Amino acid sequence: MDKITAVEKVLKNAHFNSSSLAGETTLLWINLMEGSEPSRLEALFAEYFLIKTPEYYYQNAAEKSYDKPAFLCFEYDYPNCHSLKILKEFCQLYPCIPAIMFTVHHSEELAVWALRNRVWDYHYKPLDERKVGEIAQEMRKYLQASHSDQSVLSSQHLNSSYPDEVRFGSRDSSQTKVDIAVNFIHQHYSRFQFSRLFRKVTGLTFQNYLLNYRINIAKTLLRNPDAKVVDIAFAVGFKDPSYFARVFKRLVGTPPSDHQPGWHSGNAGNSLLTIKKPKRVNVPQALKSEL
Repeated sequence: MDKITAVEKVLKNAHFNSSSLAGETTLLWINLMEGSEPSRLEALFAEYFLIKTPEYYYQNAAEKSYDKPAFLCFEYDYPNCHSLKILKEFCQLYPCIPAIMFTVHHSEELAVWALRNRVWDYHYKPLDERKVGEIAQEMRKYLQASHSDQSVLSSQHLNSSYPDEVRFGSRDSSQTKVDIAVNFIHQHYSRFQFSRLFRKVTGLTFQNYLLNYRINIAKTLLRNPDAKVVDIAFAVGFKDPSYFARVFKRLVGTPPSDHQPGWHSGNAGNSLLTIKKPKRVNVPQALKSEL
């Protein structure tokens, strides 16, 4: 039986005993990588947790229920619509079990999709032993905190649309038009010419426009009560969470943490920064033909 079939059978037939704490150190590891090679990452996490796979549950199908795993771990190399649908359906079926996503292919759009679909944590590979240890420690902290707080992860308002790069089957499609535009700019404009033209068209410098755009996305993601500020910072393109927090407060007037639940509808009027609508501009015919 191939691993996708085993995963789908578990999704359809498994019943986890939600009242059991026996599985609190168990991970349900769902390997959705394209190849058949064993997962090195799974072996690293086996140093900290008991790992069970869909094959285990399928082989013990006579049992009517199983101890609830502490986490659902989904490992990808290059996700597609089918494999992402499996993650989404698991999260909908077992909203009380936090899900973690590991992927080789990483993009801002994929990370945003994961956060919007209530993935508890998102990491892109490769991960070394030190990083795995740090993640395992965060997972332990979550488990300890969850014993005193019985609130569950909500499965409502899940976003059903997959990233374009996944839906269209191209690992680089999200960058194609950007690469064409960047190459055209390098060939036809100096840095000064580009900056002056960009400001004329948008009313903002390129750097300020990009910062506004990223902060707009971050404000939407902060409404997810399960998302961490540091993860959102990385998801919208900031490499330094402290710098993200400073920029956010400078542009919005309040720190990112103020926009997480209890975020309330009274803030809705100020929920997004306003970017000046660009004026119409004649795009060079050579660039039009390439796009």
